[in-house]
Amino acid sequence: MKYKALQVLIFSLLSVQLCAQNYQIKGEIISDKNEVVPFANVTLKLQDSTFVTGVCTDTKGNFRISKVKSNNYILLVSCIGFETFKTEFEGISANINLGKIVLKDQQIALDDVTVTATNIIDKPNSKIVFPNPKQKESSTNGLNLLQSVMLPGVKVNPLMNSISLIDDGEIQLRINGVQVSEKEVIALLPDDIQHIEYIDNPGLRYGNSRAVINYKTKRYQTGGGISVDLMQSPHVMFSEDQISARLNVNKSEFKFNYSLSLRDFYEFWRKNDEKFLFENGDLLERIEDGKPGRYTNQIHNLSFTYNYQEPDKYFFNLNLKYVGNLEPHSDYSSQLLRSDNSSYKVNIKDYKDTRSYFPSVDLYYLRHLNNKERLMFNMVGSYIGTDLTGVYSEETHESSNIIERNVEGEKYSLIGEGLYERDFDKGRLTMGIKHTQSTTENTYSGSNSFTTDLDRSDTYFYTEFSGNKNKLNYSFGLGVNRSWLKQNNAEGYETYNIRPRFNVNYKFTDHFFGRVTGKMDNYSPDLSKLSDVEQAIDLLQIERGNPNLDPYQQYQADLYLEYHKGLFTGIAKSQYILANDPIMETTLREQNKFIRTYDNQKQWTKYNHELTVRVGMLWKVLQLSGTGGLNRYISEGKSYLYTYNNFYYRAEMMLAYKSWLLLFNANNSYNHFWGESVIGGENMHMMMVMKNHKRYSIGLGIINPFVDNYKRTNENRNQYASNKREAYLNESSKMVIMKFTWNFNFGRNYSRENKRLNNADNDAGIMNVTK
Repeated sequence: MKYKALQVLIFSLLSVQLCAQNYQIKGEIISDKNEVVPFANVTLKLQDSTFVTGVCTDTKGNFRISKVKSNNYILLVSCIGFETFKTEFEGISANINLGKIVLKDQQIALDDVTVTATNIIDKPNSKIVFPNPKQKESSTNGLNLLQSVMLPGVKVNPLMNSISLIDDGEIQLRINGVQVSEKEVIALLPDDIQHIEYIDNPGLRYGNSRAVINYKTKRYQTGGGISVDLMQSPHVMFSEDQISARLNVNKSEFKFNYSLSLRDFYEFWRKNDEKFLFENGDLLERIEDGKPGRYTNQIHNLSFTYNYQEPDKYFFNLNLKYVGNLEPHSDYSSQLLRSDNSSYKVNIKDYKDTRSYFPSVDLYYLRHLNNKERLMFNMVGSYIGTDLTGVYSEETHESSNIIERNVEGEKYSLIGEGLYERDFDKGRLTMGIKHTQSTTENTYSGSNSFTTDLDRSDTYFYTEFSGNKNKLNYSFGLGVNRSWLKQNNAEGYETYNIRPRFNVNYKFTDHFFGRVTGKMDNYSPDLSKLSDVEQAIDLLQIERGNPNLDPYQQYQADLYLEYHKGLFTGIAKSQYILANDPIMETTLREQNKFIRTYDNQKQWTKYNHELTVRVGMLWKVLQLSGTGGLNRYISEGKSYLYTYNNFYYRAEMMLAYKSWLLLFNANNSYNHFWGESVIGGENMHMMMVMKNHKRYSIGLGIINPFVDNYKRTNENRNQYASNKREAYLNESSKMVIMKFTWNFNFGRNYSRENKRLNNADNDAGIMNVTK
């Protein structure tokens, strides 16, 4: 009996131990086209469908479920655009490696027509967009493909080769994590793009960027590619041309890109209505009636990139870049009239020649400490050289008054950043430090002579943790910023500020989720506004810098709601922004002159409400998107208070049939109000038709086909010196564009690291005066 009792006891202990044993399940998810499927949902359930745990695949399609107890389970793998994979386990008693799991493309039936599903995965701070075959087939490069997916809040102009946000906020473009310009995006082949990551709620590490767009591409070990993109107008001097090349040799990659942008317009003019109230009470009203002038611009963009990688160990990237921006003609001619004197006529010439040169060197290094920890370092050195020559004159038969403006500027800057990342089972920790050091020397000559020397440094430390629990995703971060400035060896300022940030995302159903975000940012004065310099705008107005400006803080809260089901997507957004002591304009009167300068004013507030509806692809050929919104601004200075409302809209259509593509978009002006000024946006519409054939495509487009002129309107509402200015560029109306693209690519997939740090300095720091 004792022996049998001992046997029972030992067997019981072994059974308990066996049941307590933890195992793991891992695998790799790929599509039926042998491409990795990142961010797929992997769910583990009991046989009665009770939820146990869930994970997402990483960027390489891998997943791992740990701490699995011995039991009977069901494993489900799902991803938008693919059929759900299902497998069952009975009595797990060892680690399981499922190897490669193949997901098949999913089709959706709509009115007896088979339509490929819209492949969008919603993440807490971003969207992962998988372009469908029809979108890739109808696109010629990465920019066209971005337009076809119609991301909310993003404006893509295929005729200007530009990518921007509806609210004109700062946007970062990246390819495999490396920050790039539109030129590199144009060089991408649609078939090489696996997915597009749209981060519409960037974290602390992205600074003041409002959005980030990252293209994830296929990878090559050998071979290369060449891309040519030409765009010309048959009746106007307008061109956007570029050539790109890439070569892969084992673990190294070489990339070269050159682009040339040309403009030469002769229907360039302005109209200006001005009112001046002098200190003695006299009121002067003037009208500037513009005549056709000339505008010329050349932009040369040259870059060379080399990177070397050892998979899962380290990655090195070197980028050499040069940008030359030549604007020899920005010539306004007009006649100045007075409302109280019909015989008063003055001829105005306002000519400007601006040339800037921007070479830079960018070094980046990533080191994997293990499969969960990474260190990244980035160093950027740059130089900005600026030469500006301007002449303003008012002439009559009896007199001539001339104002000369000459500026020579040099700026040297160095940016260094280090970042540490660690992944956890349910989150990620990020810690980083960034330091920027710059020195600027500007020499002003002509009618007024000044020299400014500015030394500036900014140090920014930040940490952020993101995690998830069931349907809740969250992130919390804190940054500490130190800003220091000294001008002409005199005392400047030294300030310390904190930059907290939070984000909470909740998935109510499989089709509906919401997000709340809050943050506080710190903004330093532009170098041009800090300069102890004044320059004449005309005979009555002077622009003057203010070396006593201080940095200011801005608070922002956002609410985001999205519903997505089948071919329909609806998005509602609300935003609140409050700036305390913002740097805004003010106008002073001194000895019958009106001084335009800057000061830390009281407060600036913005309310924004926006609704977006997107449908497609309808009948496998048509995609539609529409956005409407309302801005309300409240601008409070020390001597003024303004409110301003602006309604805006944007509509887009893409029709793709076989190898043909028709694009149309239209938008009215998204206006800003800052200080005492309305800054007008673009009121534009355009259409384009393209024919694709394997490696090349041809296209024909037209800008503003239904209007006779293009204009932008700015308005200053100051009580002493108000004005309303309309700038016209007639060539931008009914301008026909011809487009040709040729792409050639060869090579095999290989694993390449992503660059995760990106820095640049683009502030030349000069006072650029224009009327």
